[in-house]
Amino acid sequence: MINQGLTICICTYQRAQLLNLLLEDISRQTVLPELIVVVDGCPDGEVIPVLQKMALQSGISFTYLPSNHPNLSYQRYLGWLAAQEISAAYLLYLDDDLRLHQQDAIEKLVGYLQADAQVVGVTSVINFGKMDDIFSSQPALADQQSVRNQAYFFLQWFRSAQKVKPGGLSPTGNRFLPIQNGKCSTVQWLRGGVMLFRMSALTLNCFSADLFALDHIRCGKGEDTILSRRVMQFGKLVYAHDVVIDHPNSDIPKTYPTSAYKLAYATAYSRRFLNDHYRTTRQPYFRDRMALLGSYIGNGLINFGRAFVRPRRYRFAYATGYFVGSMRGLIQKPTAKNMAPQINWWADAGQAFDMKINI
Repeated sequence: MINQGLTICICTYQRAQLLNLLLEDISRQTVLPELIVVVDGCPDGEVIPVLQKMALQSGISFTYLPSNHPNLSYQRYLGWLAAQEISAAYLLYLDDDLRLHQQDAIEKLVGYLQADAQVVGVTSVINFGKMDDIFSSQPALADQQSVRNQAYFFLQWFRSAQKVKPGGLSPTGNRFLPIQNGKCSTVQWLRGGVMLFRMSALTLNCFSADLFALDHIRCGKGEDTILSRRVMQFGKLVYAHDVVIDHPNSDIPKTYPTSAYKLAYATAYSRRFLNDHYRTTRQPYFRDRMALLGSYIGNGLINFGRAFVRPRRYRFAYATGYFVGSMRGLIQKPTAKNMAPQINWWADAGQAFDMKINI
């Protein structure tokens, strides 16, 4: 069954094979979209044949949009433009390396928006796979996964993690999972891999040239949080416990750096952007700024402590990168003018949109 109001946007980057698997999963869903928009961050000719083949097999309409910047938040904006053009009612963003083994996943996600007019955004459970051999060259990623819980308790001493309710968000962008009590929970953020929005709430003001520029310098961690927080001004965000989507970790991340120094630098500097926009339409409070400072101090101590207690080259690189990113976060406000003054994002988006191909 095709939902005439539903558009799916998939932002991809050099993952034609994984994209094909996801599209096959979508074609087997109980509810199909009216249109799938694929925004290609690396237009190398490999994606269009995949879409042509899938269009013939599934009967779904596709729009191929070659992006002139390999930049996730900017690519999401291009996908929104395509959904706007056909007056879509709902826009579902999916990462290109997901698998939809639950065949009614899309039907259930859309159902939350159809059942409650106050709901403007929905996300789901994402089941992450193990970081196996493919991540062996990027040990900092696996290392950070292992320290998240202990870091949270340590950071409480530095007041950087306030007593946030389940489903809430701290002023430095730490997201807290909701407690399952029924099919869904109200939250204050959405997971970037799976974000379904009501188009009436996803306006132009939800997108930001500052965020595009942050992504441009490879520091755009948390862009999903910013987008969903801006949509939250118009209604409720929901976390669907009854929808589980798989993320097999079949490829290393493409949207942010994975080497220890650069990963840490991006993590630290992006915290400043999250802190700046935590209140969405208001300037951050003094306590928000103190939370950011506490987060920088606490994480710095954790990072250097681990490096000295269990010495590894990548741990020293991570600790150094986080320190340098923190210093920049304290000194320089992340704006498009500061980070990428040479780029006119809105003009570039118009040029990219003119290159779209309907399949």
